[in-house]
Amino acid sequence: MKEILCFGDSNTHGYMPGLGTRYPYDVRWPGVLARLLGAEYHIVEEGMDGRTTAFEDAIQPHRSALGYLYPCLKTHAPLDLVILMLGTNDTKVRYAVSAEEIGFGLQRDLEEIETFFRYNAVRAGTCPKILVVSPVPMPGTGGDPEFDAASLEKQRRLAAVYRQVAAELLTPATMWTQTAMISAMSAVPTPTPTALPPVIRTTATVPIPPSAPVARWMAPRRRTPTVTPMESATPAAPP
Repeated sequence: MKEILCFGDSNTHGYMPGLGTRYPYDVRWPGVLARLLGAEYHIVEEGMDGRTTAFEDAIQPHRSALGYLYPCLKTHAPLDLVILMLGTNDTKVRYAVSAEEIGFGLQRDLEEIETFFRYNAVRAGTCPKILVVSPVPMPGTGGDPEFDAASLEKQRRLAAVYRQVAAELLTPATMWTQTAMISAMSAVPTPTPTALPPVIRTTATVPIPPSAPVARWMAPRRRTPTVTPMESATPAAPP
């Protein structure tokens, strides 16, 4: 059985905007992914409201991914794939960081993943493949005081920033260019796709359906792994 860790913020958790409750498992995108892939894949959900790439928050403590990645990986390893989708919360007004600084935070997350597996290979196995998803920009602030126009602009720039990180630090193993099949970043009910994209099952690549026009599987080229983003036209709710 293939093990896939979905690590993210409220869009992975399945937060329902306006209600503060959570979508059912079969509606949340990791649940949709589990249904599409079938019994040969075990999907681990690790989503948390307000989670950032690397920035601590005195108002909402314990939100930095850096502070939780190590115990999370130790809990769920060995893994075949880590899907990492973070960045929206980093654009909140109080953090006052640029899109490029959010990219630095993402790079630290990737370094943390690689370092964990490098020093725990006997029990945890080798470093899994890593897929980074660039979160869908919010269509507006919706009156949320935590975000402003500058936040939305940073979100629009994240895909390019993440892509640059990937270009510098990862080697692509496979590229998909299909149109969106799962609104993976929006945490809203999603129509069931009619078919999965073609995959090569004779390789070590763990196939999952893409959730955006451009997605690349990444295999670490050197000690510091990075990944590439995916973009989607599906509006996302504030995480």
